[in-house]
Amino acid sequence: MYIAEESGSKFIYHITIYCGEPLTKKIEEGKYSMEHVKCWTRQLLQALQHLHMNDVVFRDLDHKNICIDVNNKLTLTGFGKSRVLDKDNSMTADRGVAPFMPIEYFLKWTEPYDEKGDVWAATTILCEMLSGHPLFAGEKVKNTLKRQMDLCSPVEAHVLAKIHDDNVRRQLETFNKKCERKDLISTLRGKKGRGITDEDILKNEEQLRSFIDNTLQFDAALRMSAEEALKHRFIHAPHQPVQPPAVSHDLKTLKSLIDLELALAS
Repeated sequence: MYIAEESGSKFIYHITIYCGEPLTKKIEEGKYSMEHVKCWTRQLLQALQHLHMNDVVFRDLDHKNICIDVNNKLTLTGFGKSRVLDKDNSMTADRGVAPFMPIEYFLKWTEPYDEKGDVWAATTILCEMLSGHPLFAGEKVKNTLKRQMDLCSPVEAHVLAKIHDDNVRRQLETFNKKCERKDLISTLRGKKGRGITDEDILKNEEQLRSFIDNTLQFDAALRMSAEEALKHRFIHAPHQPVQPPAVSHDLKTLKSLIDLELALAS
């Protein structure tokens, strides 16, 4: 980690070892199995769990910020939009990429959002790994949100009530009445020329459906946390029946460790 000052502003540069290819390239090639998808999703959730235990929200999760090396080790990169979680105050609007963002990132809420937006994003990445295509594709934010509502609605009334703008809320309430939750598994099938086959998806259908239904919820209170998702049957590795406890440091300890690294590097 390197801290530089330019034109009166401080910039932090986080330099890592080579972490492998971006997940974007893996998805484009499609040469991986269902077990690879489970392994990568499990590691992604472990990374998010560690951040959330230290009250950090990543906020910018997409396949461009995920690297995988030749040993299938996953590394999360690109922390520029991450923030320390403050449940008493709203965070900035600079967050995420539209196809991976939950509803609370799109709109101005009457109350702060929490870390479970990262879990929504992780599941959209899981779905894209399976199908090779974004689940909620849309060139504009409003198109992405409508796609989300079309597939995952109805949005609970108390969730829509949190929208700060009255006009936007009324428009979404009207659109919401026309929507009903679709079978998301069917949207993942029928993609040719990939390592993931329809048979793979059907074989895992029950557990996969349960995982998606418990994470792609508009109401963040109904979404699994990263810790809960790691205990789900779809994610568990055959040799890992119980998720080991994660090591956590408070922010003061983390700052001390960073200061020590900087002192040793100087």
